[in-house]
Amino acid sequence: MKTNNLKTIALLVGLALSLFTSYTWASVASYTNDQDGVTFTLDRGMLKIKICKEDIIEVKYTSLNSLESKNSLVIVNDWKPAIKFAITEKSGEIIISTSRLKIKVNKSTNSIRYTDLNDAVILSEDENAGKQVVPATVADINSYNCSTLFNSP
Repeated sequence: MKTNNLKTIALLVGLALSLFTSYTWASVASYTNDQDGVTFTLDRGMLKIKICKEDIIEVKYTSLNSLESKNSLVIVNDWKPAIKFAITEKSGEIIISTSRLKIKVNKSTNSIRYTDLNDAVILSEDENAGKQVVPATVADINSYNCSTLFNSP
């Protein structure tokens, strides 16, 4: 009898946590080539990959329908001049290439892999974990915490 009660409690806790946590597996609906990078419209949210330098990338993600246009309080460099990059599509991925690396966005999951020019993985998001968006309150302001898991070779 205690085993059934524990299973029921575990199930209820799991359901309660799932109500407060949103794991997002959003696919890429479309993308636009911007002067400073690529903006992806997802079926649930937006993703922006900004090319700051040939080997410095800024990623912004939201589960909302638009990205905030506020300036970062952390990044104060305006990264001028614009860096040259190319966009290609291959095998279900959108590939953004600079002179130093490739950023590969999976069209089905929007997970990102960073590779060198020979396609050796430098860092990749865990495709099974997805991006996690959790409601949060910071300094009495309702907000969200966004996280993902990474695989490093």
